[in-house]
Amino acid sequence: MRQRDTNKAYYLDIWTEMLCAFLGWSPSEVMAWAREAIYLDQMDDPHDLYYHETPQYWIRGLLIPAPVREGLSDKGVAMLRSRILAAFADEHHYEFPRGTNWRPFRQRIDDILAEVGGKLPPAGDG
Repeated sequence: MRQRDTNKAYYLDIWTEMLCAFLGWSPSEVMAWAREAIYLDQMDDPHDLYYHETPQYWIRGLLIPAPVREGLSDKGVAMLRSRILAAFADEHHYEFPRGTNWRPFRQRIDDILAEVGGKLPPAGDG
């Protein structure tokens, strides 16, 4: 990631856009998840572990519906997480600008999930 984009506000903005578009979450749900799962206070350090990975890396597991996850082996879940992460590969090289149109990525992820009997829930317009 470029240094200028490795900040807490950028990650929170992108997570909010993505989780709204992919899971229908509200901004307050994203913040609750970030506080609980990401340890939001640690993100104040610009050299923190979180910034060694892209925002989508940290949410890829959230995009696997529980019934799909429960029906797969640990290796199967890991492979699915890898495929979901790869669905974000495009001309942005995983560094997305705020306001990205997430619909094509949602479709790619839905296509991947359909192979294992899953689908993303109805979501926002992101």
